[in-house]
Amino acid sequence: LVQRLDGYDLVSYETGGGQSCTKLGSFSSNFMGGRKGSIVHKAVWEAQKRALTNHCHRDEMKLEKVCCLDDPNVKCHIPWTQLGEGI
Repeated sequence: LVQRLDGYDLVSYETGGGQSCTKLGSFSSNFMGGRKGSIVHKAVWEAQKRALTNHCHRDEMKLEKVCCLDDPNVKCHIPWTQLGEGI
């Protein structure tokens, strides 16, 4: 796997639970790698930062989305997978 990183922007794996990268475009984000300077990883990083810095309203805290308030004393609401597959 490590030997292949230089040739690909994204390296990951599929689980047996219905994921299919070639057929469905789905894969696990539990383990990912890629070449240095990967445009895929840069795009994901930028989207993650945007999700955390675009603050939401208090009434959105229970939605299935990343939600951070302007109040630094309130922890962000980050549902399962929303900073991984959700991006």
